[in-house]
Amino acid sequence: MITLDEPTSGLDSESAFECISVLQQLGRAGALILMTIHQPTSSTFTLIDRVILMKRGRVVYRGDTDDIVRDFERCGYECPQHFNIADYILEVVVSLDEGALEKSGFYAEPVVRASDGRDADSVLTTSSSKKKKKKKGATVRGGLSL
Repeated sequence: MITLDEPTSGLDSESAFECISVLQQLGRAGALILMTIHQPTSSTFTLIDRVILMKRGRVVYRGDTDDIVRDFERCGYECPQHFNIADYILEVVVSLDEGALEKSGFYAEPVVRASDGRDADSVLTTSSSKKKKKKKGATVRGGLSL
C-alpha cells in the first residue's frame, strides 16, 4: 500500500498528469494507492479510478469516477458540459451545508458502528490489513477532502 499526501502539489499540469499516470501503472500492477489530491486537471482526474469525497470528517461521496457525474445528477446536481468534474463536485460540496447535502441524498451510507464503537470501515480496514493477500486489480484511489 502506498499512501501519498498531495503528490502533485507544486507540479505543473503535465508533470502532475505524468505523476498520477505512474501511480495508475503501479495500481494496475497490484499496488493499492491511496492519496489526496488538490485541484486535479480534467485529464488527471480521469486517471483516478475511485474517489472518496469528505466534508468535516464525513463521507459525502464514495464511488467510481466513471459514476460520479451520474451520481451527482441523481442528487440534483448536473455537471455543466465541458466543466472540470473535480472542480464541480468540490463546488457543490463546499456551497452546501451538511443538512442540504443530506437532504439531497449525499451521506446516503449510514455510519455503521462495531460493538467497540469504531465505525465498520475502520474495523474492516484493520482486519483486512492483517491478511497479507495481494489484491488483484487494485488501482489508484483518490481522495478529495474539505
